[in-house]
Amino acid sequence: MDTLFENQNLKVFAKLFKKEQENWGTPEEFLRQAGEFLALRSYEKYYGDIVPHAFFGITCVASSLSVFPEERKWWPCVQQGWLASNERRRQPWSGASLAAITDLSEDERWLNFCKSHEDGNMDQCYALAKGFLSDENERNTFRSRSLRLALDDTAQSGIKFIHLFKAWSMAEQLGWEKADQILFPALHLLTIGPTSTQLSDQIKVRNIPEFNGTNSSIDGDSFELIQEKLLFGETLDDALDGLSVMHQMQLSIQVCMDTLMLVAAQGLNNAQMGRWLPALRAFLYTDLCKQSVATEQACSQGYFAMMAAGLIHQASSSSRESNANRQVTHLAKKDAPSDGVNTLRSLISHSDPFASADTVRSMISEDESSIDQLFETLATLAAKNDGRMATGYDLLLVEAAIRGYRESASNLRDRLPVACGFFLGRVLKNYELFGAYGVK
Repeated sequence: MDTLFENQNLKVFAKLFKKEQENWGTPEEFLRQAGEFLALRSYEKYYGDIVPHAFFGITCVASSLSVFPEERKWWPCVQQGWLASNERRRQPWSGASLAAITDLSEDERWLNFCKSHEDGNMDQCYALAKGFLSDENERNTFRSRSLRLALDDTAQSGIKFIHLFKAWSMAEQLGWEKADQILFPALHLLTIGPTSTQLSDQIKVRNIPEFNGTNSSIDGDSFELIQEKLLFGETLDDALDGLSVMHQMQLSIQVCMDTLMLVAAQGLNNAQMGRWLPALRAFLYTDLCKQSVATEQACSQGYFAMMAAGLIHQASSSSRESNANRQVTHLAKKDAPSDGVNTLRSLISHSDPFASADTVRSMISEDESSIDQLFETLATLAAKNDGRMATGYDLLLVEAAIRGYRESASNLRDRLPVACGFFLGRVLKNYELFGAYGVK
């Protein structure tokens, strides 16, 4: 790993990676070794606008690996490995050997964690985290509490919640082996990085609705009204009015979150070419809020929905190109091209986002095998691009769009993979790495 990640010669990197694949055996083993090498090196002494993404990219691969066909599961590993080799890394963090703190009650230790977090005391936070991880029940409680802490801090469009959520998921995937190190980069960012709780502070003083309705559908006019409020409302109150509309319609929390996902996807479509990151983070933040409400009590579910709605509104205000929604497909659905997969590959590779979105829409059918083929194509096209272009967020976008499409019953759910195709067509491209790796 040292040799691989210290190498910034593209051709040498590709050759070495291909050779080492035989030694790793599986992408999962690469992720384990790469994660172990990168975790304690992926931090900054002082965070500004730039946040390390080398280890985060590894968690993105771990999260999205299941959407790739078996013969291409190495592709996202190569992509994010190259990103890691080009990012600045620190010397391994010196606090990794700190002893776990376990000599107080669980609640007392959590209060100490919160105080240490407020004080920016990473050593204390890490030692307390290690103590929580040593017991399964405490670990589960700490997972929920730490994610809620990250949820409330929406600095840089919710990056802390996204990074910590994916770190927890990877730690679970690897059987909790060295979980403290896997969580370290996200906990360090949570503790040391810039903080913004303005949104959560505003929401906590409002009435939190309980979405315990049973209605499972929303009409087109209501959806357009909600979308208008969230994406173009002048204030947070305007955006939260959109949630009130859904509450009055007695929608279930699942339909509410599905609707927010669709609105966030349109927010991403609306983003300026060079300002898509806030909108993409808001989309991913909303997806993770949607996953979270499945395990939350009804009294907490509304808070997750409000935070997602507020962040979508913030991201739209800072990233949209105009005060109107961008139409990314033709109004009439075209027939799918005879060779949709190769057509889509060509359009995305040549950065034709509107034609890419149209082609994705035309390829969506009732045939499950065709859907699978479309989703695998989107995943591999995201992974084929240089990791420095979207730093792992493109992988998560594809994963979230696929999951959102499969879980939703909305007649608008096609908009999720369509937004994915549009984004992949827009984002800057660099295919030199995969040319060196041997992929045409």
